[in-house]
Amino acid sequence: MKLLVDAILPETVVTEAPPGVEVLRWSEGDVSDEDLLRAGARQGARGVVFLDRRSLYQPGLREVAAQLGVALVAVEVNDPVEAKERLFQNLDHVRNALTMSEAVLVLAHEARPIPSSSG
Repeated sequence: MKLLVDAILPETVVTEAPPGVEVLRWSEGDVSDEDLLRAGARQGARGVVFLDRRSLYQPGLREVAAQLGVALVAVEVNDPVEAKERLFQNLDHVRNALTMSEAVLVLAHEARPIPSSSG
């Protein structure tokens, strides 16, 4: 599974990724969440990881993600280091949730699929 993460996550997110997970860290400057999704799609990422759940509810962002075939993954925590830890601790849950939904919220001990607003 390949994930693109926001630059706010620590650089070690790339080197500490568990086997079977390739993490790409955005480092090309400040861009919109939509631009991050487009970059993730260009790089073959399965999902783009954001810090906190706001991205899951931005108008139109989930539709863009669906068109691009890239999932939104939000880690519900404000500390970037803790976000990295939660993401890695819950990777199996994230994989499972991504089979059910194109938007996933990562909590302390689970990853919860977020149903589409139309379904």
